[in-house]
Amino acid sequence: MSLVGALSKAAKKTAPFYSAVDDALANLKRPKGTGAEFLTEVMKTKGVKKAEIADRKLEEAFKAKGKMTKEEAQQVLKDNPPPKLQEREYNEKMVREEEDIKEELAQEMYGRSYEDLSHRDRRPIFDETQRIMGEENGPQYGDYKTQGGENYREILLKLPTSRPSASNYSDPAKYDADMRAFNASGKADYQSSHWKQDPNVLAHMRVQDRTGPNGEKILHVEEIQSDWHQEGRKKGYKLLPDQTAPIDSEYRALVHKNADARAAGREPDSKDLERAKQLEEELIKSDSSNIPDAPFKKNWHELAMKRLLNYAADQGYDSIAITPGAEQASRYDLSKQISKVDYNKFNSGQNELTAWDKDGKKVFEKYGASQEEVADYIGKEAAEKLFATTPKDNHMGGERYSLIGEELQVGGEGMKGFYDQILPSYLNTFGKPYGAQVGQIGIRDPNAPSSAARYAIVRDADNNYRLQDTHTEQFALPEIYKSSAEAESAIDDKLNRSMKLHNFPITPEMRESIKQKGLPLYQQIGIPTAGAGAASQMPETMQEPVLEPEVKKADGGAINYNTAPDMSDGGRIIQGAPFKHGGKVNMTTNRDAMFMELSNKKLKRK
Repeated sequence: MSLVGALSKAAKKTAPFYSAVDDALANLKRPKGTGAEFLTEVMKTKGVKKAEIADRKLEEAFKAKGKMTKEEAQQVLKDNPPPKLQEREYNEKMVREEEDIKEELAQEMYGRSYEDLSHRDRRPIFDETQRIMGEENGPQYGDYKTQGGENYREILLKLPTSRPSASNYSDPAKYDADMRAFNASGKADYQSSHWKQDPNVLAHMRVQDRTGPNGEKILHVEEIQSDWHQEGRKKGYKLLPDQTAPIDSEYRALVHKNADARAAGREPDSKDLERAKQLEEELIKSDSSNIPDAPFKKNWHELAMKRLLNYAADQGYDSIAITPGAEQASRYDLSKQISKVDYNKFNSGQNELTAWDKDGKKVFEKYGASQEEVADYIGKEAAEKLFATTPKDNHMGGERYSLIGEELQVGGEGMKGFYDQILPSYLNTFGKPYGAQVGQIGIRDPNAPSSAARYAIVRDADNNYRLQDTHTEQFALPEIYKSSAEAESAIDDKLNRSMKLHNFPITPEMRESIKQKGLPLYQQIGIPTAGAGAASQMPETMQEPVLEPEVKKADGGAINYNTAPDMSDGGRIIQGAPFKHGGKVNMTTNRDAMFMELSNKKLKRK
């Protein structure tokens, strides 16, 4: 091999994820056999997960085959690949000046400078520039991060869309035919309220860089979230006909079996009754849901965490830090934004949910909201707290439930369970072979005062030393100090107040292992049991170099940005170019609609 070839091979990056099923079959010594025999041996291999077999529909594919060679068995895997993940990153380098955007659009749309255009031609460019400035210009949720970090970015893990895109067609008839076929298939994209122009976002990670006390390079994880699976967990998933058919068949068989037992004077088996009830609920949920089915239902957080582990190992980070649950809960505290929430129940059934901001301005009014839907607007904990209050007569033939002021504060138990237990538990299990466990690292408290000038040392009426807040002219805390020196020491303590982050070290052995092989796509540790952060604690939150994309004109001159690049190769995600940003939107569907008028700013609540 030539030197150039050797260097090229050495420079090639290992894909972040690999398929344990593909590796297992590649390492089998069996040269021939039936499809069932190949599948049986693969499933016995350590590291192979049933979830991957199911998602790739390999059981059906292999059992439909008779005698085959190993090469033919590997072709079955190629014909049924793992989910092909795509990746997109929004970072602060993407933020552009308004004049630069106008000039770029003018050249793209008219081939001329913006200054040379007529007023009529400038109008669409101005409108498009305002849209980009408000919706596409860099990260969207930077207000919701811990202060003191650098290089804040938002990373999306996506599944590719199967919906035809008009920009990819030159023949309108072909596009119409493919769109009709798509609609008839029952397939659909998932659209998160956070990422309007990014369909099928499976999980997002909000991160920034931080320097540790000893100069460590730290990847600080502010948030990990899957809107898709949070909604699916609540509402169920819309299954395709080929998915519901076996469920329906099993359900009907159990119904007949239970009916036969009763006809014979026997009680049906309790397990059969429970199974039939479970299948019936699945079918009912599927029929009423509009959330498409998706892989990684139970371990999406592990998928996101593995991607960050790979990123940290590849980019030379010394550790991964995670914002703790208490800070997460404080970040999205409803009482910081809203002064009062009322829920009026009327005899007519047209119930009303209303909220007021800190200035007493009504910022939300929703008629017809059922009691069950209130949690979608104010969160589960706040809703439970609201309906635990004693209702009052609303003088309109009904009852009024209210939360006022500090009553709107909630404990954030879901946040704490996820960020303090579920994620650290996964990392501890992952790190055990490398001797790495989650610890803590201190950073300066973002809520600490920035300057000693914030406080004045004064003597109170009783001649005691106190600290007065110069912003509010109130005593900062009730403490009394024996001397001015003691008060000065207290100021130093306030200025240097720290917050603890969960911190997971990237050991040299771990780094080398990840860089050499990547991580198994379907490795699943799972959600801890109730004692250590159960599934019920999953929060309702909301987590490489950037290459500029090609910008195309399509559909009558409108600006149409390319869809996400496929970042997988045989099921493995490869490094690629994140690209243009989608619409700036609220952090949830209903609660953001509720508070979007607050301070003329969309409140990006989880």
